[in-house]
Amino acid sequence: MQSPINITEELISQHFTPFYFCGYNQMYNAAITYTEHGININFLDSELPKVSGAGLCKEYVLTALNFHWDSEHLIDNQRYPLEGQLIHYAKKYENFKNALNYKDGVAIFSTFFTITENSNDAFENLIETIPVIRMKIDHPVELLQPVIPRQFLSDKIGKFYRYNGSLTTPCFDETVIWTIFSTPNHLSQSQLERLQKNWEHLNKPRTCNYRELQDDNDRRIYFSVI
Repeated sequence: MQSPINITEELISQHFTPFYFCGYNQMYNAAITYTEHGININFLDSELPKVSGAGLCKEYVLTALNFHWDSEHLIDNQRYPLEGQLIHYAKKYENFKNALNYKDGVAIFSTFFTITENSNDAFENLIETIPVIRMKIDHPVELLQPVIPRQFLSDKIGKFYRYNGSLTTPCFDETVIWTIFSTPNHLSQSQLERLQKNWEHLNKPRTCNYRELQDDNDRRIYFSVI
């Protein structure tokens, strides 16, 4: 079944064990790419962060971070200004491409971002690199500073939604375990506008890059507090 979806109040309460994060507070080299589907950040180091627990039956390796605006998922019909998606593949399957062949191959952690008066330091590294990005789609440029993945998650990760779905970009493989944190992170209006500026120039006349909502097909959607 396809993603994204509108998550409503018709949820199944489920208790999960805590997440176990390994290496998410460390710094990693990464490259940023503007694509027709949004902003993609690929991690370049040979040793990458891993996560397990909280109902995940395998250990997953972080490989990329994507941004879409407005948010792709909705919560009770509410769409947020920005959604960040941390993309993982199951370590058992060795790499992301191979993991797409398995129903539990990919785990995506999604965080919404609201607009506040306070800027978010985590985004400044991305924004500083934008002036040296060639005005060309699908051209990766290494970030000037390393990335700390934990900074792009919600501060409070104890409440989240969980469902099985798909990638929101081609080829829309139905191999994703989605984890969507209910507490948003933040950035300033100025930061959001600077992130969007080059992308909108390259993708005129488009100003948004989220995939349209998909039918939930009465699938099971869980809500957990840990």
